[in-house]
Amino acid sequence: MEIKINFKNEGKEIIHVYAAVDSFDGLPNREPEYIAKLRQIQRIKLANECNYSWCTLLDPYNRHWVQELAELNFKYAVVWGEGTWPENNDIEHKIIEWAPTEDNWIVAGQILYRDFNEVPDYPHFYPSLIIINLQEYLRAGSPNPVFFDDRDNARTPAFRVSGEYMHSGDYTPTWIAPSDTQLKPRYTFRGEFLDHLIPNSIAKGYRVINIPDDIRHDKHSCYPEEDTEITKSWLLDTEFNTGKTPQQIKEFGYNLHEDKMELYGYKIQQVQVLYITNTEHIPTRRRGINISKHVVPCSGLHQFWHIMQDLETVERVCWYDFNPYAVAWTKLVLSEWDGVDFSDFYHNNIHRITGDGVISPDCILYNPQLYERLVESVGGIDVFLAQWQRVIELKHEFRLIDVVKDWETFAGWIGGTADVHLQLTNIWQYESNYLNTDPYTAQINWLCLIRKLLKHNRKLYFTGNTPGGDHYVYQDMSLLVEID
Repeated sequence: MEIKINFKNEGKEIIHVYAAVDSFDGLPNREPEYIAKLRQIQRIKLANECNYSWCTLLDPYNRHWVQELAELNFKYAVVWGEGTWPENNDIEHKIIEWAPTEDNWIVAGQILYRDFNEVPDYPHFYPSLIIINLQEYLRAGSPNPVFFDDRDNARTPAFRVSGEYMHSGDYTPTWIAPSDTQLKPRYTFRGEFLDHLIPNSIAKGYRVINIPDDIRHDKHSCYPEEDTEITKSWLLDTEFNTGKTPQQIKEFGYNLHEDKMELYGYKIQQVQVLYITNTEHIPTRRRGINISKHVVPCSGLHQFWHIMQDLETVERVCWYDFNPYAVAWTKLVLSEWDGVDFSDFYHNNIHRITGDGVISPDCILYNPQLYERLVESVGGIDVFLAQWQRVIELKHEFRLIDVVKDWETFAGWIGGTADVHLQLTNIWQYESNYLNTDPYTAQINWLCLIRKLLKHNRKLYFTGNTPGGDHYVYQDMSLLVEID
């Protein structure tokens, strides 16, 4: 099987497909580094935003991958094109609700049909989002998804076009269907990835349908074929943020095209989001682990849970982050909060950190219930307050640092001869770490960091995501035999 599947527990209604194919009429061939950045974002978004399984095509031009997914009993394959990714998992629910309401179809996408050219186009897909009805695909005899013989127009099935269109103009039909009329004698067949399913579906008697707007609204397309040179000038500059103030970094984006704003947001994540509380659950860990040095990001309240598990053994806490606002907030919490009523402390003090307006209030992530859960997790408010007093009396050190790019400095600061807990959360799943480094640098640096800390310390326990997306909690890295 030329497919690598990342299974999730939600079910088999959908499987997302990370295809990584050249789908923009040669753009990847001209701009490989640009496209590689977009593919990395797409991969991260599929892993982080979606509830359903996703897969990577190791050989996308092997015609059998569609049949293999169908035979694994998935219902719909959602294939993502270059520069497109899900905004959230709402798109999954909408696809599941919409797909069964349409009849007689194998494939859906953003259909383009321009019959007003001198040599008219055969209908093709804009390479953004394509949905394959997998079980109907099997019933139709598994038509070839990656090849259609267009050398002779007589072999091309005739079609008719809906009278309604998705956009103004008459080039985005809501559907195309088989027809008994004769096709025009000359045409242009684009023939990019999965375009072949259009004539091969028509030949089998199926309609090809356009994806409705309410589903499209839950995906983002940055249209990489537009403003290419301008986008490359900042996207591919790995030192773009170096030497700029947070205000300068943020203000640069104000002049970009709207389609590129989200992409730019990933480029500048260190001044984009502030985590007051975490987004994940409070962790657990097995007994018998004693930590003398906690290395934790300035992110959320869960870091204090980690520290509170080792009050008898911890000698040093190393706080780090590449976000200056996160470092400033954590310092404020440790120096001024008394452990009581975190909500009041937050509302009365957050303006001291974010008053310059760089981080939008919508990007300050705070859930008041998570403080209550933290208190409950350690045994109630009386236990928490006693432990909080011990936490603030510990030796705390802070470092504003990009651990992905400057891992050697980071490792040197952490030092050796300790029982270390390295909490990296999902840092190696941040899009910015791949936009601001050269190809494979982020992955290599993770391995180098782990290897150096493992070599110079008694024990190294790791919590967080690997570059490949695997998540570990207090993993003894001396016992891990392979890394994805």
